[in-house]
Order: sequence, then C-alpha cells, then structure tokens
Amino acid sequence: NATLSGTVKYGTDQVMFGMVIVRGGPTETQGKIGENGEYQVGNCPLGECLIGINTESGKGEYMAKTMGERYAGPQGKGGAGKTSQKFVDVPAKYRDAMKSGLKFDVKAGANRYDIVIPK
Repeated sequence: NATLSGTVKYGTDQVMFGMVIVRGGPTETQGKIGENGEYQVGNCPLGECLIGINTESGKGEYMAKTMGERYAGPQGKGGAGKTSQKFVDVPAKYRDAMKSGLKFDVKAGANRYDIVIPK
C-alpha cells in the first residue's frame, strides 16, 4: 500500500495534462496529472521503480478544456476567447518507464516525488 504523488515539470514548465506511469518489476500502475500539475499514483510497487510520463494521453483532455473555454455559445456571450492553460508536451522517450531514466525508491505509505524532466 504505497502512493506516489507530486508535480511534473518539463524544464521550468508545469505539465498539467497526461499520465505518470510507475513500474516496479512486472507491476505497473498509473495516475493522471491534474490541471493543477499534481499527480497521484496509488498501489505502487515497493522498491526502486521506473517512472514514465505520457503527455500524449492528455492531448484530448486539453483540447476539450480549451474548446470549452473558447466557445462563446449561441448568443456569443460566453467563453474568454483564449485558454488559461498551455499544453506542455514532453519528449516521446519519457513515455516508456523502461527508457525514461527516471527512477524513485518507493517506500510503504505516502511518497512525494516532484519530477523535473530536463529540456
């Protein structure tokens, strides 16, 4: 019963849409990166785990959010005309926990790991 939570940044840019993948041995779990840039992954395996970041999975959610913010409605009175958030896409190599180079030693209970992917 271990959880891993924190934030994800690509350089100095906050990543707000996507998934964090935690792999320990044959076990893999994942959790969503929220609009606030925070993620939480439950049921993580214990010990050294490999970490992956998949922003490709968040593109649809981002598009839906921005379209909703921009839509003015039938009367033209809604929507701001621009989005309040930007989509930050990390390089494809980070999608695969086996290749990303990101690691964390997960202990029982709650763990915090703020992930910073270098640009």
